Amino acid sequence: MRAMEEMRQIVALELDGQPYGFPVQDVREILQMLEIRTIPDAPSHVRGAINVRGKVVPVLDLRMVLGLPSAGYGLSTPIVVIEPSGRPVGVVVDDVTDVITIDEECFEPPGDSYPISQYLKAVCKLEEGMLLLFDAEKLLGGGLLPEGPESSEE
Repeated sequence: MRAMEEMRQIVALELDGQPYGFPVQDVREILQMLEIRTIPDAPSHVRGAINVRGKVVPVLDLRMVLGLPSAGYGLSTPIVVIEPSGRPVGVVVDDVTDVITIDEECFEPPGDSYPISQYLKAVCKLEEGMLLLFDAEKLLGGGLLPEGPESSEE
């Protein structure tokens, strides 16, 4: 059996049938759809903001970020709250499928062959296909969120 430090836990999710993931340490919580309040003049991929226990948390639609067609939201649509550097941000995804443990050797740098490689930490070949691992720091630091205050109390 491999040592735990050679394994990586991933929150596996799905967008348009493609497996993606976030390192488990970047995920604060997974919520079912909440009321999203619109933010005036926000880019189209910023769906608005949600109230999470009194904190205002901006919400990104990862489908829009990735250039995928928009999908309707239902009450069971998940919002993954990531918090890589102390700033919580919700990301809407199609489905959260599992928390999986993957051998560290499986991961390769994404290279430039993916149009979204600027948001990726690694790529991993799995039996089910290719898992693209998001880098939450790059995703949030890539200019996707308008400049403004950190999440605030409501």
